[in-house]
Amino acid sequence: MNKRIFWLVIFCLTFSALMIINPDKAQSETIYVFANKNVADSALSQADIQNIYLGKKDKWDNNQGINFTALSQGNCYEAFIREFVGRTPFQFQNYWKKQIFTGKGQPPRGFDSVTELVDYVSRTTGAIGFSCTPPDTGKVKVLTIK
Repeated sequence: MNKRIFWLVIFCLTFSALMIINPDKAQSETIYVFANKNVADSALSQADIQNIYLGKKDKWDNNQGINFTALSQGNCYEAFIREFVGRTPFQFQNYWKKQIFTGKGQPPRGFDSVTELVDYVSRTTGAIGFSCTPPDTGKVKVLTIK
């Protein structure tokens, strides 16, 4: 019986140490939301961002179409989806599979790197994207989150 308690204590201590040493990175990312410089809006609410990335808001305040983009994977993608869209990456992917299947929309265009994403947003009218590194403000406009 003492051996079982010993191993249980060792397991609990190891697990606790791992949680302290390696906290979930996705929870601590700084996320920058940015848009094409020609986008009239300079600030968005969390609800606006959620509606954009769920395909429920497709026009900027000046009636210009929204072209939404995303990173394809990684800690930044996970943090953004959790914080701004209010879903897990799995839920987000399933949501878009259902939207595609029912003909109600297309998911954001995905990019493997921030450089590709920023370049696309800078060249595309109405485009919006995000990253966890500050984007080149010479190319895109960083939006304020209200």
